Amino acid sequence: MNQTVRFARQLAYALFFVFLCTAPLFAFGQDSTRLIDIPDILNNSEGSQEIRDAVSEYGHTVFNNDDIEYVARKHGMQPDYWMDPALIPKMNKKARHDAFVIISHESGKKNASLVITIYNANTSEVVAEMERVLKKKKVTKDDVKAVARGINSVVGDIPPFVYPPDITITITSNPTGATVMRDGSVMGTTPYNYVIDPDPTLIEQWTLTYPGRDPVMQSIAFDKSNTYDVKFLPAPNSGTSAGKVPGSTGRPVFLIGFNISPTIHDYNFTDNAPRLRLNMSHKTKAYAVFSFDVAFFPFGLFTDIDYLQGLGLQTSVGFGFLDTNIATQDATAVSKCTRESNNILKCGTSYIRFNIDLIYRLLLQKKDGRLNPDGMALDFMFGFNLINYTLDENPYYLGNDYKGVHLGTAFSTPLGLPKLRLKTDLGFYINAGHDDLKKFAKLGTARDYSWGLNIGLKFMYDIWKGIYVQAGYDFKYIDTKYKGVGTVKLSSNAKVENPKDASIKDMYHEIMLGFGYMFY
Repeated sequence: MNQTVRFARQLAYALFFVFLCTAPLFAFGQDSTRLIDIPDILNNSEGSQEIRDAVSEYGHTVFNNDDIEYVARKHGMQPDYWMDPALIPKMNKKARHDAFVIISHESGKKNASLVITIYNANTSEVVAEMERVLKKKKVTKDDVKAVARGINSVVGDIPPFVYPPDITITITSNPTGATVMRDGSVMGTTPYNYVIDPDPTLIEQWTLTYPGRDPVMQSIAFDKSNTYDVKFLPAPNSGTSAGKVPGSTGRPVFLIGFNISPTIHDYNFTDNAPRLRLNMSHKTKAYAVFSFDVAFFPFGLFTDIDYLQGLGLQTSVGFGFLDTNIATQDATAVSKCTRESNNILKCGTSYIRFNIDLIYRLLLQKKDGRLNPDGMALDFMFGFNLINYTLDENPYYLGNDYKGVHLGTAFSTPLGLPKLRLKTDLGFYINAGHDDLKKFAKLGTARDYSWGLNIGLKFMYDIWKGIYVQAGYDFKYIDTKYKGVGTVKLSSNAKVENPKDASIKDMYHEIMLGFGYMFY
């Protein structure tokens, strides 16, 4: 009987010993262990490390003041961010801990105390607030054990931080085989997969390069698994440099337009002959000029000049009909014009103009690394110009005829709306020929020199798929001097006399209204 009692007593002691050894495993197993931040006690750091060590004995992983400050600085936050509890969850997206414990040492009238505030590190919610009244001025081992015991009893109920699954950043490209770079370092080539922990706050700019193509910047977000398909702009056509508009030599490739322009011709003739001087001027009423415009850019230039877009041709043909009134000085003068009252001859008049220019076009802006055909452009023009202003036969003024070289430049730019453009023109005429015998038999047939200029301003709007409307103003001025071979005969009885330093000044004012079609 005594042996049985002795055996039972020994078995009980053994079972109790096993319970003591295994109880911590059940009490502080994986489900109850937590990652806990405990900074130094405010106002008095004494006892901070002792409390951290005591909490660690319950199986928790505890981070000290240095650990907390290191993570904060690494992610760009102030070291004592936890002074504002609202910042704890923001920082915890990086740290991924479960609990944050703030312990303060406070002195009362009779006794000092430790005030413990425990936060859920994921939500900044206050899980518990506790106070340990100190029996002595210093924190004793009993105080440390009591505080650690209280912390352990609370943090076990905080749900542990669940690490989200890894995310995969997938990058593909067209064409494939592009180099992927992050912060200047080569990561790999497409198709490329990058596995990393998620970070909802992180967005980076990665660079992709491909031989013969412009680099492409791609924003990469790390909040979830994402796939990015990067497309490189087509390679330039053979014979054109990188940066040119692919598949085109100008804008537009082809244009055809029709215009109706109310026009006024202002004419002035001055003769400084010694005895018989003739000063004559007139200003027509507004008459309609009908014109057709054609522009064509068929030529691409094989050049390395970055902004040179191409060569083109443009031509314009215009015509109009009107009546010109001329004051007569001879009642018996023979004329095909209609004689009006007050010694006025009403002469039927035709106006014809023609010009053709070779255009050297520059595009001055880029978009997505390519020359932008819708941006600012500058044209240089060289061509031939003809103006023929012919009146019915009369004794005084038969009209003017100019033939010569045209040199010009034009600048165009968008005006905010995608299809609205402004164009300005400036041109010079060097007139090299006249139909003198027909036009100036009475005013002198030997031209000294002649020059002119034109200034234009117009607005163009692409209303629908290349169909455009335009409106503008054009001014032409031509100045001609004559040496005086010829006669000025004011009447059948007047003495013939050569003109001296005769000059003709012509001014044309046009208001342009038109429409047409542009093919790109």
